Amino acid sequence: MQISKDNKKKISDLIFNVLATLIMNCVLQFLCYPIFERKLGEEINGIVLTLISIVSITAGTLGSAGNYSRLVTENVHKPSNGDYNVILLIGSIICCVIGVIFLWAKNLLTPLYAITFSLLLIFTVFRYYSDVEYKIKTNFLRYFIFYLFISVGYVLGIILFNLTGLWTIAILLGEIFAVGYAFFSTDIFRKRQKPSVKFKIILQSCGLLIISILLENLTLNADRLVLLALTNGTNVTYYYVASLFGKVVALLTVPINSLVISYLIRYEGDLTKKLWSIFTVSALVLGVLAVIGCYVGSIIILPILYDWFAVVKSILMPSIISQVFFFISSVLLVILLRFFGEQKQFLLNLIYGITFFITTIICTKLNGLNGFVYSSLAVNGLRLLIVIVFGFIFKPKKERMQN
Repeated sequence: MQISKDNKKKISDLIFNVLATLIMNCVLQFLCYPIFERKLGEEINGIVLTLISIVSITAGTLGSAGNYSRLVTENVHKPSNGDYNVILLIGSIICCVIGVIFLWAKNLLTPLYAITFSLLLIFTVFRYYSDVEYKIKTNFLRYFIFYLFISVGYVLGIILFNLTGLWTIAILLGEIFAVGYAFFSTDIFRKRQKPSVKFKIILQSCGLLIISILLENLTLNADRLVLLALTNGTNVTYYYVASLFGKVVALLTVPINSLVISYLIRYEGDLTKKLWSIFTVSALVLGVLAVIGCYVGSIIILPILYDWFAVVKSILMPSIISQVFFFISSVLLVILLRFFGEQKQFLLNLIYGITFFITTIICTKLNGLNGFVYSSLAVNGLRLLIVIVFGFIFKPKKERMQN
């Protein structure tokens, strides 16, 4: 059976797309974080992981919202680069204020820490947004190179960390490399910088997506926030290690969602029950394979990276399954974004976010680390079920699909 030229491109796009962020996340999760833990210790490492979560929750949310908004509005409103760059610049300043306040609250505020952490937040905002032109033009070879630049930056950054002891430098260098590559390989930072007449519409689109993605990122990073607040940094490190491979899979949500929506914006048909069934079954099969792969990878690799791995072996499987549930539902949710729009996605994420935090906070207070592990598993499973049922029961409006 011959594969058509169009299908060959889709397969190569998928390979480039997943491989790009897989390499980046492997460098981050299996090189940077273990070195942080060895040099800083379990308790301080848990605090650093929480600070990295603050970056993802604030800067990552803002950059992703701009990215998704542009993908959804590009063919409809023809926004200018300035529409998004103004929003992202103002938003990045707000992120810096939040970051500095968090450092002060944790008694970590020093001039050097404040400057490097603020720079990390700013460059992270633009890094999450910077790959949007590659997706719009479906140029996933450049997308791959973009993430390769991040990976190289992290490797060089970890060398500087070993020399300076400043972890922010390790992550910051990767973000700088990526934004620098995007500056020279795309037009988004060099042309059409004046906001267009559609600025208000773009702002509204970004606003809804910021809230929706913020809820998702809060729950994705809730282990660090809740466990640090209610237990200690050591438990943050323990859960991070137990869920490590599952988190690598969960982090693939962004590239896979980007590829899916890049092609769905060109699809003009209806979301039929048959099509939703195909999406759902494919996602579930992918999830089963992911759980198996994560478990095997964990028991082989993690004991090499962390000599105390046996401590977290009892929570390994529920931690992995919880992250995979999150991954599958997030992929399916971006499909619903294409057909139902930002408001429905926001509503589903709002319900999920409220349920997640209420449940995990109560269970963590009652039963510590184990309470968090099993409550997050239950809520992520419920989220997946709700998303699947939603796709079968509700029908998108015709005008939304025609957009």
